Amino acid sequence: MPPPDPLSWEQDPLDLDPSWDSPIPLLPLQQALDQTVFQSGLSREAWLRRLAGQLHRRGPYGRSAPSAAAGPAG
Repeated sequence: MPPPDPLSWEQDPLDLDPSWDSPIPLLPLQQALDQTVFQSGLSREAWLRRLAGQLHRRGPYGRSAPSAAAGPAG
């Protein structure tokens, strides 16, 4: 039987792979968020809005978007 497709819609793409051996104990994303970000009182909606804004400012490929205040390049 072939291994499961890693891009399968039936699986959570952010789920931890139980076969991955790590010397550091890892938490599932939801549990980590519950114990850190959301415990501070920040709502899921506010966190997602903040994350989307940060990603938007980063631009494509993880690069920071050019700033108009930086002036012309060159």
